[in-house]
Amino acid sequence: MEILLPELIDPSRKKLQALLDNKTNYDPAALLEKVKDSWMTDEEILLLIKMKEFRTAIEIYIKNGNYDEAEQFCNSKPELGLMTTLLKIYFDKYRHHWDMKT
Repeated sequence: MEILLPELIDPSRKKLQALLDNKTNYDPAALLEKVKDSWMTDEEILLLIKMKEFRTAIEIYIKNGNYDEAEQFCNSKPELGLMTTLLKIYFDKYRHHWDMKT
């Protein structure tokens, strides 16, 4: 099995991400099934956003430790109140962590 180097994959991934972000003539749900729970988390997030599954997209940012990206995304759409969603996710994580300790 051939292992591709990141410098070979990255330009193609950037093109794919631009296509997913800018085009509308595709079925995001069908593509999501192909990339879900894979190493293509950036693409998964883009597809979830396209499907307006914002909470799930934010949860993936958080799960992967991309806290700044989650906040930037939420701030980019203030009309949707996503900062409240982000705070709820943080509170849920804290509550879960606290419950595990007691």
